[in-house]
Amino acid sequence: MKFTSPIFKLIPVIIIVISALGQPAFSQYNPIPVSGFNHDVVAEAGTSSLTTTTIPLDGDNVSNKVIYTETFKNLNSFGGGGLPDNGLITGVVNYQLADYATNNVLLLQRNQNGDINLNTTGNYVSIRVLCFSTEGSSLINATLFFTDGSQTTALTNYAVADWFNNTSNLVVSGFENHL
Repeated sequence: MKFTSPIFKLIPVIIIVISALGQPAFSQYNPIPVSGFNHDVVAEAGTSSLTTTTIPLDGDNVSNKVIYTETFKNLNSFGGGGLPDNGLITGVVNYQLADYATNNVLLLQRNQNGDINLNTTGNYVSIRVLCFSTEGSSLINATLFFTDGSQTTALTNYAVADWFNNTSNLVVSGFENHL
C-alpha cells in the first residue's frame, strides 16, 4: 500500500498502523502484521523521550512532542493518559500498534511517499488504517497494489485531522504530551 502526502499545512502525516481486516463471512476486524515503518515516535521507558524515539512528532526543534506509554507516564509522573503498554487499542475495532522499541510509524513529510506492506497475503473485505497528522490537518492518498500486479486507488486527498486538540473521528483520546 503506497501512501503519498500531497498537501500539508506544515509538517507530517503519521501512519500509526494498518490493522483490522475482515474476512467475507465476518464483520469482526483483526489486526494483521505490517512492515514499512520508518521512525520510532513512542517513548516507552526511561526518563527521556529523546533517547527512546528517533524523531519528535510535533515541530522538530520547536515543541518536540512525542507519544508515550503508560509506563513512561508513570516513570515521569505525568498526568493524563498514555498508550497501553501492550500496544492494543480496543474498542469497536481493535488496533495492535507496532512494537514501541522499534520503528513504529510511517512518517511522511510534505510531498513524500511511503509504503506499508501487509506481511500476510490474503483476500480481505476491507482495510482500516489508523493515522493522524501533526502541525495541522493533512491530506493523504493511498494506493493498494495486489499480488497479480493490479492496483487501485484507495484514498484520494483524504483529510486527516491534527492529533492535538482534535475532537472528531477519534479512536483514542485524552493524552497529554511532553518532551
